[in-house]
Amino acid sequence: MIISGPVKFILVLVLLSQCILQCLFFCPQAFAAKDNPCRYSGLEFFGSSRISKQELEKDLALKPKATLLNVQKAMERLDTRLHARHVDANVQLVFVGAYDVFLVVDVPDSATDPSPRHLVDPHHVEVSDKPFALLNALNNRKTALAEQGRPTEETYTNGMQYFSDEPCNRIVDHLVYVVPPLKKQLMEVITSDPDPKRRVAAIQLMNWDPDFANTSYQLIAALDDADVDVRSAAAKYLFSRFKSLPNDFPFDELIDALSRQLARPNHEDRVKALFCLLSLSTIHPDLNDRIRQLDLVKVQQLAHDSIIPQVRDIAQELDAKLNQKFVPFK
Repeated sequence: MIISGPVKFILVLVLLSQCILQCLFFCPQAFAAKDNPCRYSGLEFFGSSRISKQELEKDLALKPKATLLNVQKAMERLDTRLHARHVDANVQLVFVGAYDVFLVVDVPDSATDPSPRHLVDPHHVEVSDKPFALLNALNNRKTALAEQGRPTEETYTNGMQYFSDEPCNRIVDHLVYVVPPLKKQLMEVITSDPDPKRRVAAIQLMNWDPDFANTSYQLIAALDDADVDVRSAAAKYLFSRFKSLPNDFPFDELIDALSRQLARPNHEDRVKALFCLLSLSTIHPDLNDRIRQLDLVKVQQLAHDSIIPQVRDIAQELDAKLNQKFVPFK
């Protein structure tokens, strides 16, 4: 997120499941900033020669274990000083576990950062409101369950998403009926609609298209979308189906797109790409040569430099896998 006025926050929680790697993003609203139990755990900085981590820490003037309210005030000061120096930056709050909050600052570099894709013939795509209304009802139900402390679990059957909550599945039953006939229009939303929220929703609706291999192929391009939420939605869709993709899937194209996502100056992109690349490396070790060729330097940098435990740990695990010799099954 580029700072160009009032600071906007992306609040991220990263969890590592024992059974499956997942990256979940949410905005915690349970506490006001002054009552939030989270405490400042450090600054993660990826930037250029225009500004240093030491300069940022001096501007922030944050002590270890500072309150969330103090962190937010420090971010406002940082916003003012960066703006005065004509430095654009992606600034994010990253929540890890129940009590730790990290501040992540990326300074983009147009000379080296991957370019986003351009929309194809940008226009508002006309499509029925019904699937979007059903998706909104589903998301409202999931949010209500989470606020009650009993979030629903996701499962996948034949590439389609279901839930442990039956009211959610009743909505899914309607989506399974409504989405497939509208796939062409929904894909047009993803490639051409200027509204990133509609593009995100259209990707989420693809969870109920039965031809998930074809959908996965078409969504590779969305990993290069100009909007981070669209890229995140595409990565989540693809990640959930890696184990089910056919052997003739264009994995090289997928790895290339994930490598560009890993290089983007944004914490959310880095985490999504790391989880996806580690999953692909685990499921398809024959892909490690290509991942190693494209990403080893970046992975080792994150494994060595990141102060955020999940980023560092996932990067270290991926680094170890990339350095294993692949022995084909005979």
